Amino acid sequence: TSQVWKKDPSTVTKEEYSDKVDIELKEASELINQGTRFGKHGNLEEALNKFDAVIIKYGSSSKVSLLIKTARALFNKGLTLGNLGKSEEAIKVYDEVVERFGSRKETELLVQVSSALFNKGVALKLREKYEESEKTFLKAIELASDFIAAYIGFIELLLQIPGRQKDALQIAEEIIGRKEADSALLNSVSWAFYKHRDLSLLRKAEKWAQQAVSLSPDNTHIHHTLACILSALGKGSEAIESAKRYIQDEALVEKNIEDSIGLFVELAATGHAK
Repeated sequence: TSQVWKKDPSTVTKEEYSDKVDIELKEASELINQGTRFGKHGNLEEALNKFDAVIIKYGSSSKVSLLIKTARALFNKGLTLGNLGKSEEAIKVYDEVVERFGSRKETELLVQVSSALFNKGVALKLREKYEESEKTFLKAIELASDFIAAYIGFIELLLQIPGRQKDALQIAEEIIGRKEADSALLNSVSWAFYKHRDLSLLRKAEKWAQQAVSLSPDNTHIHHTLACILSALGKGSEAIESAKRYIQDEALVEKNIEDSIGLFVELAATGHAK
């Protein structure tokens, strides 16, 4: 899935600025935060108005801090357009982020660029423009080699393309090899392979999920992943322990109700649902 709206932090870059710029920074942050709140509550048109206000007013500023606000507003605008079902317009906005800020050196701006590339890759995948999507994910990874979401998006794309499962497995093993102690990464990769439901890949996913649980034994989200994979492999009795750990986290179960139902269905198929 695409990344979510980004609330604007109160921090600013270390640069020389006047009281006027300080006021402008606060105004831009407030507009972005207002747009974020509107977006989260489903008032998407009003959210667009707030993001556009930042882009129009501060987009031509020479101050880095105000350009960061502009990039963040553009990213959120693209996300909002996507949620309105206007994927072509969203992609154009993400392209604008890349065009305007892709050659900058400031980390804060490059974060927005890599995030825009990621969301563009997701949008292109949903439109079944797989070749363009692949190129876009690779650009995001090239720009930010530690951008885990981009790797996961790329792996999910490769799993979706006929004949590219081996490539997906290779990418997964490469990134895990670099971050073998990262339980969140192991969990995300495991879940991506679980959703694909290929038996040979599920066995790989089981191995990674077991490793994630050993690294973070109290993480109930990871226990959910492992329980789903074990159930899908017909190992219902083994899945029970992790399933129980997950179910004890009532807040997580309620928050992810569809995933919770999916687990219960998997357990029922193995004869272990209660």
